[in-house]
Amino acid sequence: MNKLAKGNTSTVRFHNTMLILHTIRETGMISRYDISKRTRLSPTTVAALSKDLLEYKYVSEMGKSKSTGGRQGLLLGINSKSYCFIAIQFNLDILELALIDFGFNRIATKRINLKKPMEHDEFTRLILDNIADEWKKNLLGIGIGSLGVVDPQAGVIHSHPLLAKPDYKIRDTLVDALHYNVSVINTGRITAWSAFLSFPNVNNLLCVDICHGIGAGMVINRQVHKGSNFAAGEIGHSVFTPEGKPCYLPHNGCLEQEANAKAFLDAARQAAGDVVEIEELDNCYLTNREAKKLMDEKLDLLGYALAFMVDLLDPDIILITGRIFRNNPVLFGRLCESISCKSFLQSSFAFAKIRTYKFEDDMIYRGLANLIWNELTPDAIFPEPATGNCKK
Repeated sequence: MNKLAKGNTSTVRFHNTMLILHTIRETGMISRYDISKRTRLSPTTVAALSKDLLEYKYVSEMGKSKSTGGRQGLLLGINSKSYCFIAIQFNLDILELALIDFGFNRIATKRINLKKPMEHDEFTRLILDNIADEWKKNLLGIGIGSLGVVDPQAGVIHSHPLLAKPDYKIRDTLVDALHYNVSVINTGRITAWSAFLSFPNVNNLLCVDICHGIGAGMVINRQVHKGSNFAAGEIGHSVFTPEGKPCYLPHNGCLEQEANAKAFLDAARQAAGDVVEIEELDNCYLTNREAKKLMDEKLDLLGYALAFMVDLLDPDIILITGRIFRNNPVLFGRLCESISCKSFLQSSFAFAKIRTYKFEDDMIYRGLANLIWNELTPDAIFPEPATGNCKK
């Protein structure tokens, strides 16, 4: 197949090819005739561009459609075994690497416990040592989600609790070592994007994670919002009580220290004088007056923070992730009340817009694979010559 020609014709052709591929991925299996109806592309265009996708093994023919009296059409589906992605999550205490097939299914995983801050070259070696040679076969790229302040354009992690020094140029380092496309994004952003993919009718989404830390990701007009300094949604380190608990950053009383999951557990244990698990917080809140008082203070802090965000963004939906509110409906209801009564929107702000959300095991991995795919250039997707299959 000839390489895509340069100029406007090439741009339109590439856009239409990606539209066809997206339609196939979204429907599972579909005939060329139905692709034409859904995309409003001509049958001739669909046939020609589908041929390209078949030659490059992005899709394959998977049987025939049901007969309606005429000729049965061949069904096209994603060829999951054709190419691969590597998804990496740089969490607070665990480094996770996963091999993802072209169907966005996880087929292998490695987890490494992290115990102390590392130098940049030490962290690079840790990644490289855990990428097996077989993972590199027909690899399209590597997606990295990291805590902290991340510049996705430069591919730099500016800060992370387990980096001994700031400004880790992780994308350039891995590109030089592996010669594959590398995308880097903040964990909050990829969390929001991964959740957004599950809500096809939503345009604006706010996703707030309340766990070890507190962070938010936003999708605005169906695009991940990063901010000019790539710190959009970093509400966890906004100071709410200047005389409060110290943070690893040089200030006290940030929202993360005052109202993360550990803060709620500490409050309950202080009041109860005994060990309290996350699943027992509702009961403690309802039966212990001192615990209720301490937790109400934290719920009010979260209410102020999230009401500000709701008023600024006016999202279609607000997702609260993390075990603390997912496993404690009483606390979640109290949080919703706190947000609603502090929000400018108030009466027009429906509780139905706020919900707890549990990520499926592979959702973040799929989000990272989707991120890599969306950032690939036409030359990366349609190189010369067409390549073979990715082996599991």
